[in-house]
Order: sequence, then structure tokens, then C-alpha cells
Amino acid sequence: MENGLFEHSDLGVPQGGICSPLLANIYLHRLDRFWWDNYGNLDRKSKERRRKLHLGNCGFIRYADDWLLLTNGSKEEAYRLRDEIQTFLRDELKLELSVEKTHITHVNDGFDFLGYHVQRYVSRNDRPKMLVTPSRKAQERLKTKVKEMTARKRYQDKPLLKITALNAVLRGWMTYYRGPQLIHR
Repeated sequence: MENGLFEHSDLGVPQGGICSPLLANIYLHRLDRFWWDNYGNLDRKSKERRRKLHLGNCGFIRYADDWLLLTNGSKEEAYRLRDEIQTFLRDELKLELSVEKTHITHVNDGFDFLGYHVQRYVSRNDRPKMLVTPSRKAQERLKTKVKEMTARKRYQDKPLLKITALNAVLRGWMTYYRGPQLIHR
């Protein structure tokens, strides 16, 4: 859509299209390889050498076109890594990194990813703990959805229909946010 008018294009993938995540995974596989070749395949001695040079070691997590780059290095190292990936995306994949959506933060301050809020807490005389909860935005979306579904006009005030629909939404939300289930064999 441009200026409220539909204009046909042979470029790109429709946002929200059913094949968009699959195509993103195929196209961004080169980004995974770039990270793996430069940082992901380091042995223990290489990681120790980087620490001595005050360079952080990093981890990369990607789900379709959403990704995290985690580092135990300095803030300057985080910016350097961001710039390196930005250059790779621009030069090799012809993609632009959204600076507005790119956040550099400390894990103690927390961050949101795929509807989760991840934050490390350090209490006195205790080891650090990671707290993973639904993000505020995800909680607000659920509250809004529940309010919409329980409004008087919805389902012509038939309580059974409302409860059945509400149960389906809540069951899906709880299943997504319950965390990984361990499989014992």
C-alpha cells in the first residue's frame, strides 16, 4: 500500500504471509553462517584469548527475522558487533537493520524477545537468576483480547459461547508461556 492505494510489486514477501517465516529462515541462513564462522565455532582457548584481550564472547539466537546477539563483553564491544552485523546485512544480503528496533542493553536491565521478558536478578549472598516472564506488551494484548471477548455485544450474550472462546484463547496463551517441557525417557 502506498498513500492508501494498492500497488502490485514483484519484490519482497507479504508481511504476515504464511511462507514469510520459512523464506526468512532460508534467506537469513547466511547470517547464521556468518556468525558461526566468525564467533560461534570458537574453542575454549580462543574464548579465553578473547577474554584476555577484553573482547566478549557472544551467542546468537534467531527465530525467522527476529534475533538476539548476546555478549559478555563491554558495551563498546556490543556496539562493534552490532555494526559488524549491520554491515554484513547491508553488503551481503542487501537488508537494512532497523536502528529503531535495535536495542543494546544489559541483561540486568532486561529485554523483550518473542513476547517474553528476560532479566537477570542478583540478590545478596545468592547466585544470579534468570527470570523469564511474558512481556508487558503480551500481557496487555491478552487483557485487551479478554475485554473484547467478554464485552456484552460479543456472541449475543450467550455465556457458553463466550466461555468456550475465552478458554481457547487462555489455553493457547498459557501453553505458549508455560516454558519448555522436559521429556523424560
